[in-house]
Amino acid sequence: MAEVSVIIPTYNYARYINQAIKSVLSQSFHDLEIIIVDDGSTDGTKDVVSTFKDSRITYIYQNNRGISSARNIGIGFSSGEYIGFLDADDLWMPEKLEIQLSLFKTKPSIGLIYTGYIVVDEAGTCIAIRIAQPIEGDLVSQLILGNIVSGSATTSLVRRACFDQVGLLDENLTSCEDWDMWLRIARISDFACIEQPLAKIRLHGDNLTYNPARMEDGLFSVVEKFYSDESLSSELKLLKPKAIAGAHRDSANFYFRRGQFRNAFAHLFRAIRLVPRWWEVYLIIGYMAYRICFTDNPSKRLVNHKYSI
Repeated sequence: MAEVSVIIPTYNYARYINQAIKSVLSQSFHDLEIIIVDDGSTDGTKDVVSTFKDSRITYIYQNNRGISSARNIGIGFSSGEYIGFLDADDLWMPEKLEIQLSLFKTKPSIGLIYTGYIVVDEAGTCIAIRIAQPIEGDLVSQLILGNIVSGSATTSLVRRACFDQVGLLDENLTSCEDWDMWLRIARISDFACIEQPLAKIRLHGDNLTYNPARMEDGLFSVVEKFYSDESLSSELKLLKPKAIAGAHRDSANFYFRRGQFRNAFAHLFRAIRLVPRWWEVYLIIGYMAYRICFTDNPSKRLVNHKYSI
């Protein structure tokens, strides 16, 4: 039994998974297991994994059912007190687990710790550095306005007991399943933040965030699911218009990054209609307009708000 279980879901990422596995095996903390759940790959992923002879690695193959299913299968096979998720195209810094675990040991109330991260391109070259911002106060009321867990699944380490209490990831969601999980965990435990970058998130053409329609569907599905709970406090219920506006804001970002400017602005104007005095949205409109008018490739640079990578 290992103290930390690292779950790596993968689908046709043979070109990246070697580096992902090595980044876990290179951790300064060694009491861990790696559970690789291959979600129906057809590109030789199994052959890459088979080159590793470390007894801490378990390889599981399933027919393609999606990332939530793969992560849930990994949780079911895991034995650790802490669960870490590493996407197969991402990497961890060698000290990531050691730093997070030291913080867990000092604060038993913490259920999830996330960190800053570095955005890299396909070749691993740094594009940007994201310093994590701590969530303080009422976690749920902040999280429902957008997934502000920096780096989300790849940077997070979660106490296993949280899954025992709130259940597994929702396999019905087409995207944003991690945001849905964090919302549930935030209702039962504290979060903590390590500002320094302890992971590398790879930006490439196969990223799910390059599919704005799918991301849009996930964003609104999470908000709809959250507000289907009749036990929510009156304070959270009052936030519903702003939560929907937040989903429009984040959808706009994804469409903008794909050069679909009409869809991007349509979402932002819907957000304004819902929350006319949310000044952040006006700033994003101004920023996008500036990019379109004064740059050669306006969608090249990511809009830096809560859902950006």
